Amino acid sequence: EEWTVICTDLSGFSRNVKDFGIIHFLQIIVESQRIFVPIIDHYDGILLKVEADSLMLIFRSVSKAVECAFDMMDVARQYNVGRPEKEHILLCLGIGAGIMLRIGEHDVYGDEVNSASKLGEDTAKAWEILVTEAVRKGCTESSGMTFVPIEDVPSSVGTAYKLMRS
Repeated sequence: EEWTVICTDLSGFSRNVKDFGIIHFLQIIVESQRIFVPIIDHYDGILLKVEADSLMLIFRSVSKAVECAFDMMDVARQYNVGRPEKEHILLCLGIGAGIMLRIGEHDVYGDEVNSASKLGEDTAKAWEILVTEAVRKGCTESSGMTFVPIEDVPSSVGTAYKLMRS
């Protein structure tokens, strides 16, 4: 099936677990889901999987996935205002789009899934949205977005971009 997948990660999370303990870890996970799920629902996304501090989301529309990603970044920034730094949610996102094998209600497989995962969980830094070439092609030129090629791309991903609002 044709899907757009978002793989999220919380930057610096493993370090914070070591420094602040498991209760802090769980609090940040619960809070991030609390603020992100309404946004995901608003853009007709499906929360497919939660693994520790990472979410896997799927969308039928590239544009809805991208708008959801921007709104998730905005709400995380708003959430952080006035909170101690150790409680900040520092979001990273990877997005891929294309043909995927969907297994029931809990998983998808394919090259674009692998790429989104590598970009979101391994490559992106806090506040970055990294996307594949397929996502760039799926966005219209007049959408108010800028795609900046990134240099350190995992070999299995191919061409990737940092996505920003113009």
